[in-house]
Amino acid sequence: MKLQKWIIDKYTDLYGLKTLKEISKDTGIQVTRVFRLMHGKEMKIGEFEIFQEKVFNNFEKGSSVIELANECLLKLGNQKLGEIDEFLRRTLNIAELKRNKGEKK
Repeated sequence: MKLQKWIIDKYTDLYGLKTLKEISKDTGIQVTRVFRLMHGKEMKIGEFEIFQEKVFNNFEKGSSVIELANECLLKLGNQKLGEIDEFLRRTLNIAELKRNKGEKK
């Protein structure tokens, strides 16, 4: 459920607080289902993918990074995937340290 909450939070951050009807129109998900999802009902994978597409299409590089990651998962071995994983984790840690340092000033 953490991932579901995260994707809904990202969606509302990007698109603002919309009415259920507006979200329904934007996503193609029925209004009653949107209501349930916004109140914690577990998403189906297809619903998650709709929100994910809406969120990542808003980021210039987001969708290409996701596509590239999926292709890597399909084509690379465990050793290469481990190296990529380690690189991404280090990059995130550095970004977090920089952000924390900036907040302390």
